[in-house]
Amino acid sequence: MLNKKTKVKGEILHIEDNGLGCMQVKKDKVYVKQVLVGELVEATITKKIKDGYIADLLKVVKPSSIRTKVKCQYFTRCGSCSYLHMLYPFELKMKTDQVKKLVEQYRLPLQVSNCEGMKEPYAYRNKLILSFGKNRKNEVVSGFYEPYSHKLVNIGSCLLHDKKTNDLFTHMKECVKKCRIDVYDEATKRGFLKHIQVRENQKGEFLVTIVVADTEFKGKKKFLDMLLDGHPEIVSVVQNINNRHTVVVLGNQEIVMYGKGYIEDTLCGLTFRISSKSFYQINHEQCEKLYTKALSMLKLKGNETVVDTYSGIGTISLLLAKQAKKVYGVEINAQAVKDANVNKELNDIKNVEFVCSDSGEYMQRLARVKQPIDVVVMDPARDGADKNFIDALLSLKPKHILYISCNPETQMRDIKQMSRTYGCKRVELFDMFPRTSHVEAVVLLSRKDIE
Repeated sequence: MLNKKTKVKGEILHIEDNGLGCMQVKKDKVYVKQVLVGELVEATITKKIKDGYIADLLKVVKPSSIRTKVKCQYFTRCGSCSYLHMLYPFELKMKTDQVKKLVEQYRLPLQVSNCEGMKEPYAYRNKLILSFGKNRKNEVVSGFYEPYSHKLVNIGSCLLHDKKTNDLFTHMKECVKKCRIDVYDEATKRGFLKHIQVRENQKGEFLVTIVVADTEFKGKKKFLDMLLDGHPEIVSVVQNINNRHTVVVLGNQEIVMYGKGYIEDTLCGLTFRISSKSFYQINHEQCEKLYTKALSMLKLKGNETVVDTYSGIGTISLLLAKQAKKVYGVEINAQAVKDANVNKELNDIKNVEFVCSDSGEYMQRLARVKQPIDVVVMDPARDGADKNFIDALLSLKPKHILYISCNPETQMRDIKQMSRTYGCKRVELFDMFPRTSHVEAVVLLSRKDIE
């Protein structure tokens, strides 16, 4: 049993998928942030978890040869990045190796591609969520959360965002301060301003969403005028009302304060309308690489019927429509389906139909009527597909399944469940979130009786 604030010393044996380094202290596993395999480190126990302890790094006694100087002054406290202390080529190799281990663990006949990285793994994020709160001295702080906590790190800029976003970052904080906007305090559950979300398109235009606890916005005009002053790149501002005391950022009600309430972006030659709640990949450059590769893997001939599950605002569905006979996009979020239909009209695409439904339930309905489907595309959340979805998929028996995932562990678990009926040969990896522990994986599964 290790107590809080106990100092420990040991060698880092491996890096977990979440970016934490693991060392053994007698019979206990201790997980340390910002370390590398083979390093001898000293750390302080901060938290007991199910399978060991979390510890803060005190000192690297023996550094790894792949350790590099960290460019961010907030890295030791901020939870946004995991690998700023590692040379980027080794980050890509580590992500590749982690997926190889999963493939071996699930005994799948998959060749793992080298993770496709970026030439410059910074300034890639097109979405910022700036959170507001108060510290113990009742002072306003704004920035990102520490890992495994709801303690805010007061941040001035972020390496994962471009200069325009960081300049706006600073400007928004000044506006809040000068207008004396009352910020929300998680401890007391009181206050007004919770978050500010910023979305940027390829033109450098911004949609700013002010997330607050009430519809009444005192000093709204002054704040809006100050926010817009000298920043013509802000094309729309939305007030989002979230009066729930939860970790969910956005509420259901919105009021457009300025502009149209959305921005438009171009992805793989198509135009997409993006509102505050739209699911849209945060790394434009890597997203185009991923989608281009994923569609090429399918080798569609133009006579196929495709079901795109978890379809969001229709990005993949609309790209598929250029190559397939008919596409059905299935999404449970009503607002996302509304956005998808708008995007369908924007791009004048006729052979797509968007359905508001749980993907698993929709698949079950198709299976019951024995609807012939050639291809199913699935891009679920990190938890992967549930049993109902997998059962319906196996009953429907499409010729091919394209599985895109931001969590290779649940992806491999799901593929294993389908392995009696479907074969697969290769997993393609893309570094959608450089300097973090996440990686995106794409696998094409084909029915064994037609391979």
